[in-house]
Amino acid sequence: MLSVSRHYFIINEKLQMRNYLRAYKLSSVAYFLIFIASVIPIPDYEPLHNFNLLDKWVHFVMYGALSLCVWWDIYHVRRTQEFGPKDLKRTTFYPIFFGGLMEVIQRYCTFGVRSGDLIDFVANCIGVVLGFLIGFFILRKLYA
Repeated sequence: MLSVSRHYFIINEKLQMRNYLRAYKLSSVAYFLIFIASVIPIPDYEPLHNFNLLDKWVHFVMYGALSLCVWWDIYHVRRTQEFGPKDLKRTTFYPIFFGGLMEVIQRYCTFGVRSGDLIDFVANCIGVVLGFLIGFFILRKLYA
């Protein structure tokens, strides 16, 4: 049986997560959509074979957009230009970690349907860094 304080902690933790998901709606949806896009099987479409490195460009755009979604939510929640260490983690470290985790999941948990790739992870990181720079230098100016 749970003690009263432990029970309160569990309820409080659930409320905090619910409030976080409500506050950061756009980035929560972006994380979810990227997760789904990373684990579902992608059909082979012949006309797309003519585009070199299309897969890397998709990774670059998805994770750049993810970083921008996090920036957008930060500015909408706080309505301030202040930038701190937590924001750096939210806009760069978490998306990069998520991208690495998705590559590991693709490699080991999709049973050969998808394949994790180091170059995909590099494209994820470059997209996150570009999204960070756009968010830091452009979105901050929009909220000035």
